[in-house]
Amino acid sequence: PTGNFLYVANHGIPIPCTPTPTATTCTPGNDVAVWAINANGTLGTEGPAVTISATNQPVGLAVTPATTGAFLYVGSNDNPNGTVEALHPVAGVLGAQLAGSPYAATPPALGNVPYNLAVDSTKQFVYAANVDDPSVTGYSIGASGALTALASSPFSVATASLIAPYGVAASPIGQFIYVTDLHQAPPTLPAGAGSVDLYSYDGTGALTFVTTYPVGTGPYGIAIDPSGQFLYVSNGVDGTVSGFTIDPTAGTLISTGAAVLTGASSVTVAAPATALVVDPSSQYLYVANGDGPTTGSSPPAGSTISVMAIDQATGQPALVGAPVPASNTGGGTTAIA
Repeated sequence: PTGNFLYVANHGIPIPCTPTPTATTCTPGNDVAVWAINANGTLGTEGPAVTISATNQPVGLAVTPATTGAFLYVGSNDNPNGTVEALHPVAGVLGAQLAGSPYAATPPALGNVPYNLAVDSTKQFVYAANVDDPSVTGYSIGASGALTALASSPFSVATASLIAPYGVAASPIGQFIYVTDLHQAPPTLPAGAGSVDLYSYDGTGALTFVTTYPVGTGPYGIAIDPSGQFLYVSNGVDGTVSGFTIDPTAGTLISTGAAVLTGASSVTVAAPATALVVDPSSQYLYVANGDGPTTGSSPPAGSTISVMAIDQATGQPALVGAPVPASNTGGGTTAIA
């Protein structure tokens, strides 16, 4: 929250793994790394990374929105079930995991894989979208940052349409969370339209399903602007962004108009429009496009970032210029901050 540090989840090799002729041992590399952010936005020297575990592959991160007493939560693809880890950064140093961490879902069979996490607006709860169960797991945040699984969690039967929950976002002004559903279990790319599910919650953190809204194919990313007025979904297979206005009282959504093309190239190997974020002024939307292709070329083709201006009256995004090449050659970019 201070803007001084950047954290990255490094998803290492699967465990167990098979040694190759040139590598007789397996180095998992499952950790969370940290960098100091310089005044000009460049990154300083990498700090000490925190190893999650040999069997735990970190995939999602969430930070409590408080400049003091901030906590970092990590969603991991554990073997065989998912878990959530908790850390307390001090001057950017993550240190050891908090008491009881890692935390399993209740029951442990549900909670695989917590691909995305969100801290709610009251800073009392963490919600994880488990793409492989499917379910949404909820935890309460203690004074020390330690988590306790909610008695009513996971919310796997809140709606019969929950098939592959992928992204999760919390309203910054109300007690609502929004979950994108791919409607197709990974790793197969979704073939049909996905949805955004709206849930409300009370002082206990228990979720209540409200309604669902159709979006495009492959809704991987979801973002709410800091003012809590607008919600956006990146439709990865379509290469589009769907926009909605948010009713501040009921949390319900109203479409801002037709889905907007990101301008990224369309490929079958790695779909574009994987993640998105709104800038702090709520004026611009940035979309990460994994528009490779990631195979068939050497080195693999890179990714791009689309810039969209947000109409302050309607919330409808509009593409600004051509997508900007990202400075990497890996393709398949999946996160943006």
